[in-house]
Amino acid sequence: MSRVRHLAPRHAVTLIELLITITIIATLSAAFLGASRSAMEAANAARTKSTVNKIHGLLMEKWSSFSTRRADINPLIIIDIKRAFPNNPTYQGKALADARLLATRELMKLEMPDRWSDVVLEVIPDTTVGTVNLNRTSILAARPNLSRNYLQRFTQAVNVNNNGKTLKQNQGAECLYLTIMLATADGEARSLFSPRDIGDTDEDGALEFLDGWGNPINYIRWPVGFVAYSDLMSGDADSDHDPFDPFRRDMPTAISPRVRDYPSSIKDFMDEIRDRNSQKNPVSAYRLLPLVYSGGPDGDPDLFLAKQTLIDDPYRVYESSGITAQIGTPMASNPSGINIDPDDDGDNWLDNIHSHLLDGR
Repeated sequence: MSRVRHLAPRHAVTLIELLITITIIATLSAAFLGASRSAMEAANAARTKSTVNKIHGLLMEKWSSFSTRRADINPLIIIDIKRAFPNNPTYQGKALADARLLATRELMKLEMPDRWSDVVLEVIPDTTVGTVNLNRTSILAARPNLSRNYLQRFTQAVNVNNNGKTLKQNQGAECLYLTIMLATADGEARSLFSPRDIGDTDEDGALEFLDGWGNPINYIRWPVGFVAYSDLMSGDADSDHDPFDPFRRDMPTAISPRVRDYPSSIKDFMDEIRDRNSQKNPVSAYRLLPLVYSGGPDGDPDLFLAKQTLIDDPYRVYESSGITAQIGTPMASNPSGINIDPDDDGDNWLDNIHSHLLDGR
């Protein structure tokens, strides 16, 4: 009888069996969590692509409108040009074409700002707004009404933000939100975005569009240095010239009239363009398209940008000192010799999601 009781079934598990069970459960959990994380990342990326493409489409609608927009030149500049070339209608026509080109670029800067200095038309100090002159334009007869609306929104945000501090963070993202909401889709753009697509990550009173990871979607109006990484811009001024320069005045061949003969009201602007185009490696005006971008899962776009508090004058569009954006590549592969990879990892830009890739990544 004792032998029979010894052979009865056991109601416990051994330590080895327990460890095997725990190992199996842990493996299955890791696989499940990995699959869930991958699915979540894919969903965030898909949402970001959708938002970026939506913003890009609306922004291109605004960008295209400048081909038919009238840019009213300051009447005093027109008078100065006619006085400078009283007996030469050909030179008058060329100088007026130069003024129209500069006026169009200034209009784009005012109605498609990508930094707050474009809105206030002043260099923004670190802690105060400074004196705002509503009519401080360089070539245009006056500030357009849309730009005045931007300025009003900026002032409201500054008042919310500790009664006078400037909005230094996320300037491109905040200006992008204003442009889309106030200047596109006939004022109905808000209906195209859900509440989770909009936020205020820096809590400064100025809203931003958010990507799938809750980070601001940023924007550059004239991404000069991004040509090498863009599927939409060729950088070829001959075959793909700036569409807002129909008379091709921003070209090395446009050497007349001489800069020294221009009136003082426009001379400095023309001196910048001619000086650039007379260099050994001149950069002529090619087609520039706005860049909308997200930093991706890590939130770091690895872009080397011009300082956000500098005024970007219209004639500096194609200058190295103007608005630039270059992807952070390893220094060894960067022919300019400038380290444009802030954290020296060489690859954070690979997960960026932006509007200049044809595959919509």
